[in-house]
Amino acid sequence: VDLTTKGSAALDYEDVYTESSEQPLPVALGYLTFDGTQYLKFPDEAALDLTTWVIIDAVVKTDASALNNPAAIVAKNVDGDTCASPYNAYFLKQNNGQFQFATTADYGTRFLAVDTEDSVSSDWVRVTGVWSSSSDSRMGEGKMSLYVDGVLVGEKTQGDELLVTTGSLWVGKGCGNYFTGAIKELHVWGE
Repeated sequence: VDLTTKGSAALDYEDVYTESSEQPLPVALGYLTFDGTQYLKFPDEAALDLTTWVIIDAVVKTDASALNNPAAIVAKNVDGDTCASPYNAYFLKQNNGQFQFATTADYGTRFLAVDTEDSVSSDWVRVTGVWSSSSDSRMGEGKMSLYVDGVLVGEKTQGDELLVTTGSLWVGKGCGNYFTGAIKELHVWGE
């Protein structure tokens, strides 16, 4: 599913949301910019319950003032639009200058954090998180992998199937944190 543009994607987002009110999300030269209060919300549907394998691929450029801020690029919330533990079924985010990719199974988070310093940049960076359950042999049976600009920077064994959730998919927001910067491409694939 290509989530980057309203109307041309298989899933349309409901609208642009901010902390205070709805306002247009700036679009410039083919990318979306986020000011740290805005996000896109895709309502829950079966196509977003990716329990066997997930690939999240994004080209992002973080605002220089927010390089070390925790901020979700994309997150699939577990329970409606609340932020109750375990928060997200899967997410791709930045935190303390590193990219992170995580999945949740059986209400316990299986977490992969990149330990490469300064992987978050104010330049365009492609970051890709890949996960497959132990029952899926197509993508490496039970592995989580994280790539920055096509280079493997972290890998972990994690094969439990993911939670089926009722939460929305958010772009530019996670539980309590907002992305500041631009997203040029964003793809979420899986089943």
